[in-house]
Amino acid sequence: MGQAFQLGEVTREEIAEAAPASTLVLALGATEQHGGHLPVSVDTIVCEHVVAGAVRLAAAETGPFLVAPPLPYGRSDHHLPFAGTLSLRSATLLAVLADLLRSASAWGVRAVFAVNGHGGNDAPLRVALADAAEDLPLTAGGASYWTIAWDALVAVGAEAVGALPGHAGGFETSLMLAARPELVRGDGRVGPAPTRTTEDPAARVVHAAHGAWAAGPGTSDDASAADADLGARLIERAQQEVGRALADFHRRAHGV
Repeated sequence: MGQAFQLGEVTREEIAEAAPASTLVLALGATEQHGGHLPVSVDTIVCEHVVAGAVRLAAAETGPFLVAPPLPYGRSDHHLPFAGTLSLRSATLLAVLADLLRSASAWGVRAVFAVNGHGGNDAPLRVALADAAEDLPLTAGGASYWTIAWDALVAVGAEAVGALPGHAGGFETSLMLAARPELVRGDGRVGPAPTRTTEDPAARVVHAAHGAWAAGPGTSDDASAADADLGARLIERAQQEVGRALADFHRRAHGV
């Protein structure tokens, strides 16, 4: 029904024509350590996979959509004790998001949906979206993909392999075994026992202790039970749920 344009692959004229009726989709990732068995780009890779499938599904129902290049850096200061982490401070990330939303608004976008793939980005993203809707002629929305798809991921069995979403544990390792298996190392998966999470993560009380990540192994749970087939099912369900959220947002934002 609708079309999905990759922003980086079309011209300014094509963008200007499509922008007013389109929803701009922004994927947020990170570049940070993910234990001894996963690459530092996990959050960006997984989020790109989820967004690609979600936009394809949403565009089949409604649209059009403009898909921006992913943002590969996020709020990751808690991982700085480990090599490979490139982090933006909270205020910097908030400013970056504000500038990206302001830029899109300047050339005609009237609706933006951000899909987040890194837990540290969640709070700045919520503030940036709320501020943009106040300050710009925009309808702004979004959330972390696992928050949107929480019930579906639990139903598929995400918590059978570790914490949801965790960090470099069974959940993320399963996703990477499905999405980019060649990047998953064969060893280094052993970690702490997972703390089960059965509620929406956005509703949990904040508990942030200085130096906690540096004192630990840098992972949330043991990834030994990670499974590629489960990872493929989890990605598919995440794409379906985010796709539904995108289609619903587009209809409401554009009155179609």
